Amino acid sequence: MLAARVAELGLTAKPEWVLSVGDDVAAGFASLMGSHISHCVVRGSLPDLGAQRVLPGKHFLMIEDFVDVSKPVKFHQLATSVSDPFGDDTDDALIGQA
Repeated sequence: MLAARVAELGLTAKPEWVLSVGDDVAAGFASLMGSHISHCVVRGSLPDLGAQRVLPGKHFLMIEDFVDVSKPVKFHQLATSVSDPFGDDTDDALIGQA
């Protein structure tokens, strides 16, 4: 389930991550909680990773720990709303490719 959910975004979940959480979507996202990436993936979007391939600002999480980035990945711009707790990071969410 987790691998399939991540695949919907055009990404390939790393087998070791899937094994560590039992391919359970809730457990997989729980392992990412507190990071911007979990919020973005749940919403079906990802922020721009930047030149160092880490999330910008205070969200220093290596995406390579979770997904295969060996192929180009298209990212979607985040929509900001009052209910978006990460709205202050929207400027970091750019359209681009890894």
